[in-house]
Amino acid sequence: TLGATGFGKNIATRLDGVVNLWAKTVHGLRLSIPEETEEYEQDLIESVEEFSETVVREIMVPRVDIEVVDADSTLEQALSLFVTSGFSRLPVVGKDVDDVVGVLYLKDLARLVHQDPKFLESRTSSSAARAPLFIPETKSVADLLQEMQISRTQIAVAVDEYGGVAGIVTVEDLIEELVGEIS
Repeated sequence: TLGATGFGKNIATRLDGVVNLWAKTVHGLRLSIPEETEEYEQDLIESVEEFSETVVREIMVPRVDIEVVDADSTLEQALSLFVTSGFSRLPVVGKDVDDVVGVLYLKDLARLVHQDPKFLESRTSSSAARAPLFIPETKSVADLLQEMQISRTQIAVAVDEYGGVAGIVTVEDLIEELVGEIS
């Protein structure tokens, strides 16, 4: 009833500044409740801590699961393999899987075909391949990620202690080690 009268409205108007000042002062003194880390955040923190201790052997695609392109196959055959396998980078091999001579990128193949469609039948996959990056399978994945960033390479060939191909590792494999499966 006091607020409905003119006297009540007059007091409210005069005290409005004081009430706002008091509210701002008290609000700054409130203590915030510490947030608990969510489960996925905790998993991410743990995977970052374990990342430097992981070796390539643990995350690589083993040699028996690798899709490869023969060095003497035509670019048309390589394009067909890219389409059927769904991969965008494939190792190019000579006599056998242990003889990796390069890595063929689908984007390089598309650029070549765009320049001259006759390249599909006339050039071999080894002529369009990039130089491979060979790494020991015992290398730390943290060191490998850094090396791949510096060399601007998306795929590396892991070799065992005898020089044979043990498997391949991609940047995607390294990132999945940190954040989990990427579909």
